Amino acid sequence: VACTVEMAPLGGRGNDDSSDSDAARWAWEVAVLDEIQLLTDQARGTAWTRALLGTQVRVLNLCGAAEPSGLVPLLAQLAECCGDVMEGASEVKKRLVPLNLEERVLSGLGELRPGDCLVCFSRRDVLLAKAELEQLGFRPCVVYGSLPPEVRSEQ
Repeated sequence: VACTVEMAPLGGRGNDDSSDSDAARWAWEVAVLDEIQLLTDQARGTAWTRALLGTQVRVLNLCGAAEPSGLVPLLAQLAECCGDVMEGASEVKKRLVPLNLEERVLSGLGELRPGDCLVCFSRRDVLLAKAELEQLGFRPCVVYGSLPPEVRSEQ
């Protein structure tokens, strides 16, 4: 299941202590919660907290920026309060490809160069941007969540 954190399926399958099998407590064996730093975001932090504390999973992998500076200790404290163990918090991955931001706002899509990434926040905007880029002679690759997996792979 891949979804926004607000849509994350929570709850286990009969997570009472009377279950014969420990495995019956878990809805998932492994889950990944990306952008964990948004736990501290005023607007969306509640959704990350809900997913972090409500996902019934045996192993929960957390990914994201190590900011703010108190995030890792906060996560460790939350794990301890829940009776869980947090492992590998010091694993910092190095960005393999540099992320370069433009110095100024672009005046239009015609200023994009091959290799640039354009991020849109609605399906409509994705399709409009793709059509405009094609009119400008670009061959854009489009990937968004509701595409079937085989189409995303092809893109």
